[in-house]
Amino acid sequence: MSAATILTSVLAHGGRTGRYGEFTIVYMHGCTFITTPMEFMQMNNWARGRVSCGNPSRDRTTFIERFETVLARSGSGVATRGNRSVLSRIVKAMKASSVTLEEWMIPRDLDAGMEMKRPKGWISPAMARAAAAAAAVVAAPAVLVASAVGAIEAALPLPLPVANDPVPVVVTPLLPK
Repeated sequence: MSAATILTSVLAHGGRTGRYGEFTIVYMHGCTFITTPMEFMQMNNWARGRVSCGNPSRDRTTFIERFETVLARSGSGVATRGNRSVLSRIVKAMKASSVTLEEWMIPRDLDAGMEMKRPKGWISPAMARAAAAAAAVVAAPAVLVASAVGAIEAALPLPLPVANDPVPVVVTPLLPK
C-alpha cells in the first residue's frame, strides 16, 4: 500500500476543483477558495509529491499556505491574499462567468490605486542625507591632505569652495601615469 499524499488528504471527503478559464475554484472539506489555474497546477504537483502527515487539517493548512493568490469564501476560515491586480483580474472573470460575488471575501477597493500619499514637504531619508552632505561640503573649509602622491596634489592650485558660492565646484587633478 502506498503512502497517502497531501493532495489525496486535502481532496478527501468530497474535495474537488472546478476550472473556469481565468480562475480555479478549490472545494475542500470545510474550506473553499479561488486561485489562478497556473498556481493551482503548481501547488497540485507539489502536493502530489509530498507525503501526508496523517492529520487532514494540518495537510489542508500546509496546502493553502503555499498559495500566493487566494480569494476565500466567507466562513471558510481562510484569508484573502495576493497581488491586487491578480485578484482584480479574477473578480472580473468571476463576473463574466456569472459567479455570485456576495459569498466571497473580495477586498472593498480592489481597483483603487495603492499609491501612498506623502505629507506636504516630506523628504526621503536618502535625499535628507544627500542635502546634509552637500551642505557640509560647501560650509567646511577645504583641506589638502598629503598622500602617496600628495606632493603633486599639494603643488596644484585648487580652487577652494567659498561658503557663498551658489554652485560648489569640485576639481579632480589628473595625475601622470
